[in-house]
Amino acid sequence: MITVTGDFRFNPRALTELAEKTRATERGAAHAVKRVAKSMAPVDTGDLQTSIKAKREAKNQWAVYTETGYGGFVELGTQYQRAQPYMVPAVQIVAYEIGKGTPLKDVK
Repeated sequence: MITVTGDFRFNPRALTELAEKTRATERGAAHAVKRVAKSMAPVDTGDLQTSIKAKREAKNQWAVYTETGYGGFVELGTQYQRAQPYMVPAVQIVAYEIGKGTPLKDVK
């Protein structure tokens, strides 16, 4: 058994700093996914690549999405077109790099 004793006091400044770092990490991760997805997206006209965006949806929630009507069809494929994944692999790459400790600004 481990016993921890001490004088533990609530530190609102530390909590605020932690919240700010968490927001910055969330934002950084979302933008890293956006960068990687743009680099992996297949290019025909370039519309898919340029339509990939990152947006804060709610507290602690970011979305990376495309503004084209066909981004999901490219990602998942259809009965007529093979899948060309770019978004899911981007998330996987960013998660892997975060696990390695790579700074988010360096994830490409």
